[in-house]
Amino acid sequence: MPGDKIPLLTMGYGRSESKNGAVFPWNFIAVGSYWTAADVAIQHIAHELGGIDKLKGKKISLVYHDSPYGKEPIAALEERAKLNGFTFKAIPVTHPGVEQKSQWLAIRQDRPDYVLLWGWGVMNSTAIKEAAAVGYPRDKMIGVWWSGAEPDVTPAGDQSTGYKALMLQHGAGKFKVHDDLQKFVLSKGKSVAKDDYGAGALQPRPAQFDDRHRGDPHRDEEVRQQAVDRRADPLGLREPQTSPPSASRSSASKACWSH
Repeated sequence: MPGDKIPLLTMGYGRSESKNGAVFPWNFIAVGSYWTAADVAIQHIAHELGGIDKLKGKKISLVYHDSPYGKEPIAALEERAKLNGFTFKAIPVTHPGVEQKSQWLAIRQDRPDYVLLWGWGVMNSTAIKEAAAVGYPRDKMIGVWWSGAEPDVTPAGDQSTGYKALMLQHGAGKFKVHDDLQKFVLSKGKSVAKDDYGAGALQPRPAQFDDRHRGDPHRDEEVRQQAVDRRADPLGLREPQTSPPSASRSSASKACWSH
């Protein structure tokens, strides 16, 4: 437990194991962790193969930035491999990631069915270029959300065709959950943060955690409890508890890869 007792809101990054509130009572994961990303990627692969049982006997490799961030999904993927019967191999890339020839030559030799990319910065476009150089199909590659922006694929040009990446959120579309937020939370005045800027339901409110309240134990506990309530009841349909409880970029790939 941190000595300062300041709530942490980690949105798509940070330590995945902090989802265990009993161990990390002041850390709250929003959107998803890297374990979430790894699991979503495996489920997507299973869907493409025709079912979760089709994972058995397949080969899935992870090309990752050799840092704590890049290593985050390894534990989850190892467990998934045991559960679903596929062979998993983790392949590190030294920062900044501009030298990957040996890694992709090994991939050409090993011939995995899918490659997950946990890159950062120039490592991402380099990976796509090297995949093209060894003839690995980009439509069999799935990147984490930090490997899926325009700067990650634009330098590779047409070589990035078919490459996919996970997303932290959907685009500008509006869904039923937004209507529910308006109906059950915002219109009833149950929002944790007030709409001081006219931004509506979709604008994050970092002001809840600003420095004005840093070190105030009553305010810190209040914010932590609000986050606990939201973790258990995202739409705010229950009364708050009075005490703390214990991707995608895709198109047809023209690369040739014989399995």
